[in-house]
Amino acid sequence: MIVVIADDLSGAAELANIARQSGLTAEVRWRGQPPRKVDLCAIDLNTRSLPAEMAGQRMADTYRTVLTWQPEWVYRKVDSVLRGQVGFEIEAMLAAAGQRRALLVPANPRRQRTIVGSRYFVQGAPLDQSPLARDPDHPRRSCHLRDLVPVLRIPLHAGATPGPTPCEGIAIPDVTCDDDLTRLANLASGYEVVAGAAEFFEALLRVRGAAALPCAPPNAVPHDLPRALPHGPAPVLGGKRGLAGGAELLVCGSRVAWPERLALATACGQKLFALPPTWWGDLSLGADESDPTALLPYSEWLDDVVATLRHTGRAGIGIGELGAESNGNNPPIRTDLLLQGLAAAAEHVAQRVPVNRWLLEGGATASAVLRRLNVDSCALGDAQEAGIGELRHPGIDQVRYYVKPGSYAWPTGLWPGID
Repeated sequence: MIVVIADDLSGAAELANIARQSGLTAEVRWRGQPPRKVDLCAIDLNTRSLPAEMAGQRMADTYRTVLTWQPEWVYRKVDSVLRGQVGFEIEAMLAAAGQRRALLVPANPRRQRTIVGSRYFVQGAPLDQSPLARDPDHPRRSCHLRDLVPVLRIPLHAGATPGPTPCEGIAIPDVTCDDDLTRLANLASGYEVVAGAAEFFEALLRVRGAAALPCAPPNAVPHDLPRALPHGPAPVLGGKRGLAGGAELLVCGSRVAWPERLALATACGQKLFALPPTWWGDLSLGADESDPTALLPYSEWLDDVVATLRHTGRAGIGIGELGAESNGNNPPIRTDLLLQGLAAAAEHVAQRVPVNRWLLEGGATASAVLRRLNVDSCALGDAQEAGIGELRHPGIDQVRYYVKPGSYAWPTGLWPGID
């Protein structure tokens, strides 16, 4: 069995989908149950927005547990532009297992995300001159790898070309093309921790072989994963629990992507709804979005979303663009609170209209929504689009969740549904 450890759900789903397209069985999970008998288990740790110490501890605990499963190999999936606590988490993995060498390959050259001279480029421009420099939660204000991957105690070899004898610490080599990825995949066996983005994972599958991997035998897992969140109420998927013909709901937790999504939806005659600004103020003052009465002031807004779904079968909701700003005398709202509020709104809508097709934008958004619906693991669907993970709801095959990172556009055939 291969184990993928990701810091958000879109990354876990993306790699599980790659494995599925390579002929492997795969599942995605984010709670404490051990994996079923599959070729690949992708775990969402939900650590991207955590402080470094907390993220490192969760990673160390999980990595120690995963090693007891005796997997064929472990891959630490990172965000391609290195958002989150990448360096600290890899350092924690090495320390937890008494290991010394890590290879980190975050570049996705087919998507024009490359590393040249220890500097990161997006579509030929330095990362800090791309739209990702304005990310409200993880702004990329430097293109230098040493700034993007801080570490505490171990060496960082940025831009180095690995030789036959790996150095101690974390090596982040230059990558400009698929041939670079294949070369590095052939060198990866010399490292105890191997990490990177989606395209390096594909290269590893090609080099190591995706077929005939031994599965973990049933009931052979001695330890549980650490639980990141408590169990919630049972999932509610609409009055008829996901009959064929249910609605499609886009849930966008990316402030950077929202203007583009709104413009495209408007051009295609679809409706998107941003959370009302007062919602943020209420959350900052301590409103409990798990209390149904907390949604009463927004019943008109929710009614509009529900009416659109009932009339057209498609709608979208999102946090909009203003979530990072103060609302009157209230402090700026934390992103995790915004996403909890967005997930509460999505759950409320799904209680009133059966939703069979969920389009979840951003790993943290997807995680918040699925946890809100009390979904703790999913099998893979048949999505063929790069960067998209299609997850099947346990026991209700008609209900599908399409998950993608917030930094990429939706394939137009999937959303807004035009070819």
